[in-house]
Amino acid sequence: MKYPDRVSELSQKSYAALIYDSEEEYEEIIQGLSAALQADPGNMHILNNRAVACWEIGRLDLAISDIDLALTLYPDDSMLVANRRRFGEAVQSLGSNDIPRR
Repeated sequence: MKYPDRVSELSQKSYAALIYDSEEEYEEIIQGLSAALQADPGNMHILNNRAVACWEIGRLDLAISDIDLALTLYPDDSMLVANRRRFGEAVQSLGSNDIPRR
C-alpha cells in the first residue's frame, strides 16, 4: 500500500520520538503520529512510538492504551510485550497513570 508523502514522512519521524528531550517536542511528534495513525491505524511501529512518546512525558494512560491496541493486532511481538510490561510496572510502582517519568 502506498501512503501519501506526508504519512510516510510522519512514520519516519516517529522514530525521532525516542530521542526528544522537551515536552513540546514530544507533543509535536505525538500529534504527527496521531495524524499518521489516521491513515494507517494498524501500524504497529507508529502505535509503539506514540506510546513511547506519551510515556516519556508522563501520559502513561495513553501509552498503555496504544500498546494494548497494538498488542491486539500483534500479540506476539516482543517489543510490544516488553513495552507493555515496562509501562504496567511503572503504573504499579508509582500508583498513578499520570506521573511524569522525567
